[in-house]
Amino acid sequence: MLALVASACGRLHFEPRGDAAEFLDGAPTTLCDWTAGPKLGPIVRRDDLSSTRDELDPYLVPGDPLTISFISNRAGTPYSTYVARRPSLEAPFERPARIEGLDDTSGFNVVSGGLRGHVSMNNDLFEVSRATPTSPVVIGRALTELNAPDPDFDPVPSADELTLSWASGAELDIYFATRADVSAPWGNIVPFSLNVAGVGDSGAHFTRDRLVMVWQSGGDTYYATRPSPSVTFTDRVPLVVTAAVEFEPTLREDGCELFFVQGPAGADRDIYSIAIAP
Repeated sequence: MLALVASACGRLHFEPRGDAAEFLDGAPTTLCDWTAGPKLGPIVRRDDLSSTRDELDPYLVPGDPLTISFISNRAGTPYSTYVARRPSLEAPFERPARIEGLDDTSGFNVVSGGLRGHVSMNNDLFEVSRATPTSPVVIGRALTELNAPDPDFDPVPSADELTLSWASGAELDIYFATRADVSAPWGNIVPFSLNVAGVGDSGAHFTRDRLVMVWQSGGDTYYATRPSPSVTFTDRVPLVVTAAVEFEPTLREDGCELFFVQGPAGADRDIYSIAIAP
């Protein structure tokens, strides 16, 4: 990942509200069919999320598509995690708020999972927690069962917090791990079947039914589909958005909205979104 070779990125999970309740019932919610290719709408620069500074790693919260988190240095260094809410899926996000406890001068942070979560800091993965939804985030246990000698970045949990994807290695490959419950250590580590050597794969995001996955490979976004979550993805398909550098995609759980960052490393990058038709 272009920006993540030297740093990581930030994510936060809040309780859902309003018309996000449908995402909590545990049933498949993929309403937009990706099997023949997604029907992409126009590209929209998210003025409600972007600033004149650098924005990175937008992340639609599992179970709550009305909440998004991202990393920005809009207030100056260091980069911090911000979160924004929108009153409905069609409305713009309200003014982003900075999350306390997620500043790190040596890198960006990643967190998700309500009062529990995971963070990438100083090239390793850690657990994080907070006492209440408004408390500062506290960095906790290092995930020694996952951390490798090479950098580990970009942990993304499933909605039930029992599956974790992350990127590891000097060139970055995607890995998956599982656990029996939220208090258990991670295990059953497997590499993503569609990693490409020497390119840099990271940022795996799934629909709620886990039949569609998007991720970054080099400076481009790819997707894969499968008929069942019990089978392996077998074909990576480029998701052509623009000719510019795009990375850090995040997919709404029903498959109907995609957010991503556009711009080269070292520039002031912005957040964009695309609506996907059913």
